[in-house]
Amino acid sequence: MEIGGATGFVIEKNNKRYLVTNRHVILACAQDKNPTNVGGWICANKLGIFHNKLNHLGEWVWVTEDLVDEHNNKRWLEHPTLGAAADLVALPLKNMEDVKVLSLGCGAQQD
Repeated sequence: MEIGGATGFVIEKNNKRYLVTNRHVILACAQDKNPTNVGGWICANKLGIFHNKLNHLGEWVWVTEDLVDEHNNKRWLEHPTLGAAADLVALPLKNMEDVKVLSLGCGAQQD
């Protein structure tokens, strides 16, 4: 069940890729609309990411990443000093088999 939508970007550090997005995105909850349930709230345990498809420039693929590990520990990293006070997280990406990460370059210039 989709709870919400958001934006983010992928960075690479030490040959590992991370999705950077807002902390409130991964903590998203919504009222349970399923009429067979008693009601209440449901919270995200997975994140769907729209990536460029490997070897198919211009095509996209949905990839799902778990937000918690098998022991229900959070998988995302928070700011090293601000922690939860910063609305920013980095989620290590595991499911990159069918994904092509395209780099965007920039550089300082002087006329």
